[in-house]
Amino acid sequence: MRLYIHINDIFVTHPGTHPAAFGAGETIHPGVYSIAGAGSVGGSLTLDGGGNPDAVFIIKYLGAMTIGATSRIILINGTRAIYVYWIAEGAISVGAGSILKGTLFSNGGQFPLQQIAI
Repeated sequence: MRLYIHINDIFVTHPGTHPAAFGAGETIHPGVYSIAGAGSVGGSLTLDGGGNPDAVFIIKYLGAMTIGATSRIILINGTRAIYVYWIAEGAISVGAGSILKGTLFSNGGQFPLQQIAI
């Protein structure tokens, strides 16, 4: 719970600058991305650490999060899964055959905060 609170309180560097859907061959750079509602990841999404092994990626949805079937997260240029966080203020759904990297936090729905490291 403490980790979730700390990560969730980090200053948003990309507020409202990204559509709710990530992926489709897209590459993003380190920072904190905040989506104002539910969102998704579909296809491939590359996280480019720019050569920094301590680069942090936080993707926050203020609603549910859906990972489409066979979607995949690709880490390049020093990005490490230990510094990748996905936060949903609702349910998280992961489609079959997906390859996800990072730690998932789900806060909402019927169950208390859940953390799953992938």
